[in-house]
Amino acid sequence: MRKLNLDSLARWLWALVLVTLPVTSFRFMPFMGAGTFVRPLALYPLGLLMPVLLYRIWTKRLTRPWNGTLTILLAFTLTALLSTAFGSLLAPIELRGVGFWDRALRAWITLVIGLSFFVSAVWMNRNEDDLKFSLKWLLVGLVLHIAWGSVQAVGLQMGLRGELNEIQNLFSIRGLPRNRRIAGFAYEPSWLAGQLAVLYLPWLFASLLTRYRLSKFKWIEGILLLGGLAILLLTYSRGGLFITVGAVILTFFVAGSGVMKDVLDWYRTGFRREVDKGQWRRMQAAGSRIALSLVIIGAAIGAGVFLADKGYIAALWNSSAESLWDYAIDAYLGPRLAYVIAALDSFRSYPLTGVGLGASGFTMYANMPDWALSGVPEIA
Repeated sequence: MRKLNLDSLARWLWALVLVTLPVTSFRFMPFMGAGTFVRPLALYPLGLLMPVLLYRIWTKRLTRPWNGTLTILLAFTLTALLSTAFGSLLAPIELRGVGFWDRALRAWITLVIGLSFFVSAVWMNRNEDDLKFSLKWLLVGLVLHIAWGSVQAVGLQMGLRGELNEIQNLFSIRGLPRNRRIAGFAYEPSWLAGQLAVLYLPWLFASLLTRYRLSKFKWIEGILLLGGLAILLLTYSRGGLFITVGAVILTFFVAGSGVMKDVLDWYRTGFRREVDKGQWRRMQAAGSRIALSLVIIGAAIGAGVFLADKGYIAALWNSSAESLWDYAIDAYLGPRLAYVIAALDSFRSYPLTGVGLGASGFTMYANMPDWALSGVPEIA
């Protein structure tokens, strides 16, 4: 009976981890520090889950806890440790009152948190039943995201920003953005878009491609996919949109073998003149294919028009800049491009050892390009 209780406790704590994933910046985490934006609510159930899992391993109730992915992760962790040791020898001067070991400690705490999430996911998904359990509760978190995001979208249109901000501030360290972008339970719209693109939508898309259903209600995955895509559009996150497109393409290649052939065969069948079909049935078959095509084309055009109406999105193609750097600034890409260039220069200086976990800021600012220091307010 004791073993059954431990297993059940671990599963329900894991379910709580998955359901609370949408809340990325929980207000009530005093041990994280005032300047820390990443404050996942899931840390609380995860902190209770890890001792249970470690105890199960200690008592050998969790067999074969080590696998190949953990070996790779261990190699990465040791590399990060060596890099941090080397970075301390560089003895960089303080940056904005923060020293090397302060940043290194924060970075290692972040890494340990990430390792805890990863290891828990590995140990709690050891067979198909475990994975189905995880996906069900993961999608419960998505339902919460969609529900609160929908309330935000409607409320902002109705001029209820103040009321929505009060609710958001009950659990988050940040209220809603000043524009009409929605953030759901996340810190900001781009974080919500990142969660949708990486954590939720690939599973839903793969379930449709493979015809795999988590319950007897076969329409749930399709409804959630449409809801997730709608919320993604309302974030107006360019990075989230591009990541979603890439994730869809990758998911299609991994899980969609043969699906495109089946779709094309079904589409062509509607336009074939078969002897056993009457004229009315042929017209119905062809009409359904044409109608579906028009719906897909209309949805794509509608989404494009919807996004193009947002200046932040339209800046990608409305710029009249004559150089790449000016275009990056006009398209609100200046800070990101500048950080990429500075990071590459830092990497060229220490390609084998790096500068230490969390210590890139000490070398990146000196490598910032001139156009960023003079033309990008976020950096200058």
